[in-house]
Amino acid sequence: MVQVLKERRILGLMTDLDTGAGGIPADFLGVEAMCPSGLARLALRFQCSIMPIVKIRERPGVVTMYVEDEIHPHESESEADTARALTRAVNAAFEPWIMSYPEQYNWLHPRWLSRPGERTLDVRACDEELWRERSGPFPELPDRVHSLLLDRQDAS
Repeated sequence: MVQVLKERRILGLMTDLDTGAGGIPADFLGVEAMCPSGLARLALRFQCSIMPIVKIRERPGVVTMYVEDEIHPHESESEADTARALTRAVNAAFEPWIMSYPEQYNWLHPRWLSRPGERTLDVRACDEELWRERSGPFPELPDRVHSLLLDRQDAS
């Protein structure tokens, strides 16, 4: 990864993983999550932009790639604050896509299992605990998601 960035080439990283200890706590879909620190640390070290990219399956055999606006590292009071701001900006870039195409997001990954403060989510009380920890109300679902839900309801 370091060699790729030194050569100013493109490096692709997955960012929506639960990292447990050593991650950066940042809001993800309204709930604090432990996010990978490597992306922010590399962007700061090499002063390179982050380009969020999403691929959406349009229909069988057709995938469209969307490239979001660049996210630039901006120095804050501390490197930790800057890394957290970068991580939150990356999460925020993906949230509208996840909300618009929830059927294409990997919800089976235990995204919020590790909690900031190095505690682990009690899987038995998962729904209630995540509900209490939300930083705000759930966003409005896009019309496309409403129609998908209604189509599934009509089919059952």
